[in-house]
Amino acid sequence: MMMVDNYLTKQEKRHILTDEFDIEITPELERGVDKMCNLSEGIEKKGFDKGREEEKLASARRMIAKGKFTAEDISGSVNLPLKRIQELMKEQTA
Repeated sequence: MMMVDNYLTKQEKRHILTDEFDIEITPELERGVDKMCNLSEGIEKKGFDKGREEEKLASARRMIAKGKFTAEDISGSVNLPLKRIQELMKEQTA
């Protein structure tokens, strides 16, 4: 079993450390495990957020390419700031 598995709870990871690896959980180690769990969750969220942003940009570019929508329409549809849509429009016409 891998400790980097994000589907494991903190308690499951502690159990693996104590039962499978025979490691005594000290308060210091407990804090370290908590920090690592929080770090991995943060990294996962950041990656997810970046993926969602890329999907929004791709959708906006497709809408711009069709030439049927205003910047305001696109902004509202893909939930990106109007200024960002206007920048994309300039990029695609350049």
